[in-house]
Amino acid sequence: MSTTQQLLDAIEAWKVEDEKFNNGNSSAGTRARKALQEIAKLVKARRVEITEEKKAMVKALINIGFANILKSYGTTPEEYRKQRDKEEEDRLKEIRAEEERNREKEEEEEL
Repeated sequence: MSTTQQLLDAIEAWKVEDEKFNNGNSSAGTRARKALQEIAKLVKARRVEITEEKKAMVKALINIGFANILKSYGTTPEEYRKQRDKEEEDRLKEIRAEEERNREKEEEEEL
């Protein structure tokens, strides 16, 4: 059952118990408070779901836009990722080579 449906059911349960409480049934007040606590919990859960859904929609739109931009340049997202990974690998190799040159230079200076 969806969080939204659970929330609607909890509201309905609260309304029933609240009406009983208003008609003089003090035990129904406890159940109404319990229903309100459940509503609060479900509201928080639904807020999280909505935020996650919004983020997923934005990410999907960005990916669609990104794919369209790449398409206009005559490449695919997969090709772009491969190229990006290769460039990153080359950059790391250059950093390691520079570190090695610096290490060798320091060793020569120590002698």
